[in-house]
Amino acid sequence: MNDIASKSLRAGEYIIFALKLQVFCVVAMVRFGIVFGIFPALAAAFERFFAVFGDKEEVDFLKLSDVVNDAKKHFKKANIIGFLSFAIMLVLAIDIRINGKIIQNTYVHICLIVLLLLCLCVNFYLFPSLVRYSLTVKDTFKQAFFLVLCSVPQTIAIFIGLAIASYLSVLFPLLALLPIPVFFFSIAYFSFQAMKRLERMNEEAMNSEKDE
Repeated sequence: MNDIASKSLRAGEYIIFALKLQVFCVVAMVRFGIVFGIFPALAAAFERFFAVFGDKEEVDFLKLSDVVNDAKKHFKKANIIGFLSFAIMLVLAIDIRINGKIIQNTYVHICLIVLLLLCLCVNFYLFPSLVRYSLTVKDTFKQAFFLVLCSVPQTIAIFIGLAIASYLSVLFPLLALLPIPVFFFSIAYFSFQAMKRLERMNEEAMNSEKDE
């Protein structure tokens, strides 16, 4: 009985954490000018998720100042990465539409769709890579691409998580008002697992080299 009560309490703490994170991210977004605050607020959300996943922070310790400071810290790089990735996706989507309406080349259409899906997968790891590693914008894209290649199970899990979140949002439309905990949780969780796995592999490789 105590175990059930403890788990229920923990679940309640996570729900409160998710709701607070959503509200704090909206505040941070508005604080930095809405348009230029979206991507920094998203980076701040990943920062807070990772702090909880890595046991660096208890869920009930979340503060508005932490989210705002995280958004401020990542402001420049988050906006460059966010707008650049959005522009790439937009250009590919336009190319697909033009090819479908005018050129109508099946092979080009398939290649563009595959490229669009690849870019989408890279986008899953962009902000996690930005938050976890101190990299340049160019190296952040490289790291995200490398994670896609090395983390196929986690990438599939992200798609499944997003599909479940979308289905639940259709059943319960109010969930669409909570994109951070509903949609970005699965990206944060599985990208964190992918990065931890890659870090363990690198550490094991380095240890084996030392032993030799």
